[in-house]
Amino acid sequence: MKAAGALALCLLVAGRGPAAPEPRECPGPRPGWLAPRDGLPHLTVFNRLTISRDNRLAWNRVPVSRETVRDYFRIVSTMQPLPFTILAPDRGVDCALLEAIRDDMAAALPCAEGACGEGRGRWGDGFGGRRPPPPGSQAERDLANAVAEIEAAADAAAEEPKR
Repeated sequence: MKAAGALALCLLVAGRGPAAPEPRECPGPRPGWLAPRDGLPHLTVFNRLTISRDNRLAWNRVPVSRETVRDYFRIVSTMQPLPFTILAPDRGVDCALLEAIRDDMAAALPCAEGACGEGRGRWGDGFGGRRPPPPGSQAERDLANAVAEIEAAADAAAEEPKR
């Protein structure tokens, strides 16, 4: 009786056919790139580039071409403060496309210094981020400069004579 039950179980499992293949996983993010679990540094301006399973690109939810993405990376690299750039690929994207976009990001932006991140999930909104910018990074320098400017303006306002 036990043999018949085991045979029935084997036939049931075998009859279902092969399981659907899982989407192929690409190599993970590059060194120095942040992940959603890191959150965003405090008061961070950011852009998000998504790559869908069908390899379509969207910049802040607007469909864009590959050439437009390259242009945006060049433009972003000139901004002060430098916006944080998030690459958010779906599982199963073309790994060659993902690597090419990582290359473009790394060529245009100081990604190894903490200006880039990769991953799907909640990054936070830049208000009350859980992690400060990496030491010595452009983001840390921009934040320090902004704080110094605010403090200088507050000091100047406090010194103005009252009428």
